[in-house]
Amino acid sequence: MQNKWLFTTILVLLALQSVFGNVDVRLFAFPVGLLLGMATVVVPFVVERTAGDKAFVKACRSPRMACQLLAVTALWSVVGGSLPQGAEATGGAMLFLRRLGFLDFTTSLPFVALLVTLLLHLALVVFHRLRSFKPRRDAAFLLIHFGLWLALFSGVFGAADSVELRCAVVKDSATRTAYDSNGRVTMLPYSLQLRDFKIDTNPADGSPVQYSATVLLDSVPVGLAVNSPYSISLCEDLYLMSFDTIGPSAADYYCILQISRQPSKYPMLAGLVLLLVGAGARMKRLKN
Repeated sequence: MQNKWLFTTILVLLALQSVFGNVDVRLFAFPVGLLLGMATVVVPFVVERTAGDKAFVKACRSPRMACQLLAVTALWSVVGGSLPQGAEATGGAMLFLRRLGFLDFTTSLPFVALLVTLLLHLALVVFHRLRSFKPRRDAAFLLIHFGLWLALFSGVFGAADSVELRCAVVKDSATRTAYDSNGRVTMLPYSLQLRDFKIDTNPADGSPVQYSATVLLDSVPVGLAVNSPYSISLCEDLYLMSFDTIGPSAADYYCILQISRQPSKYPMLAGLVLLLVGAGARMKRLKN
């Protein structure tokens, strides 16, 4: 029964995907995303409290349902991850795959629906276990499931508020202009200006081993290096991405910086930590 229900639901979602296309994540920016996310908490709580003993609810929170959801989600990720994401579809098989959402699978309607369904399932499981909670028996179980739920919740409903911008900085003047992946202009709440750029080389052969820059952030110097970002705030980081020269002089560098805004970064990290702690506690208990 569950297999038939899941298969039918996926077929319906694929049909809707082919008609309406991918989910526009910008529609779910704060506060809409937060409200929808909270609904994935309130609805399972109410369902578990009022109908937790009914057969349908038991089936929805069963281990079999968890395995099916995880298997389909993993399969969808493998198929989508093996295809060129964002590729242009000119016809034939590629056009068919784009219509089904596989060329932008992370925002496809079936994939988003699978993640939301998994969130609802995890919430049901957590609330059900809390009804008869015993610390020694249930602590690790709840840490694993709540940690996974929190990480997934942060990724799904925080995606709309995550932004990556690029900004070119030079020595001559400061700028507040950055661009998103579609070339749209965004004005930054602070100014950026290149103060110095340095290439560290290997003494043995003179090959470059590291690139670093000093950037003025609202006239305050901050250091950047490749794979060593500067944290502007808890949810915003500044990365050194690339560099080039202006004019014939090799000393006249300009740098491309990336501004990464991820408000859900730390809740997601907290969820992963809880998941690992719970898994460690579970393994320790099994050994004993």
